[in-house]
Amino acid sequence: WCIYERAVSLGVYRLARESTVPGGDHCRLARSRLAGKRGLPTTDPIPIPAPAQPQVHIIPTETGNTRVPVRLSCHIWGFYPPEVTVIWLHNGDIMEPDDYNPISAIPNDDWTYQTQVSLLVAPVAGDTYTCSVQHVSLQEPLLEDWSPGLILEVMILVAVATVLMVLGLGLFLAGVYRYTPLPGDNYPAG
Repeated sequence: WCIYERAVSLGVYRLARESTVPGGDHCRLARSRLAGKRGLPTTDPIPIPAPAQPQVHIIPTETGNTRVPVRLSCHIWGFYPPEVTVIWLHNGDIMEPDDYNPISAIPNDDWTYQTQVSLLVAPVAGDTYTCSVQHVSLQEPLLEDWSPGLILEVMILVAVATVLMVLGLGLFLAGVYRYTPLPGDNYPAG
């Protein structure tokens, strides 16, 4: 276990509880990095991670503001190197940079990075907002679309619930219709 690992890119210390380098070389790599930053000769080569492709997901959140009722957050994670370009599109048109605030990339413990870019919108039926992510590991930009309305998961749940309710009601009505009292029924009339 290595107590402290020098986070070279950030200049801060963080607790390292488990190895993120294959073969358990985590502490040796941390010492090598510290030695290199102090101008001392290093004995261990520092492996450079291969580029990792980002993953993207848009999360809508209601703001409570009637003028711009929805905040769209484009979450991008799992990418390396940390340089990434995020562009918002509205119905295919690029939105001006003043309309959204980018956040710098934050390192993860697995040598990848994450970031988030939010956009305040007043969506109208038929609008499509797209988070376009450009990264060195991608041949073409990665696109994630969002449109106002029910999301696919909610639509599936509503459809399943409706089918189950209709099926249950049908079975109940069939049971009531086919009900016949048992012979020798001794319940009092009335």
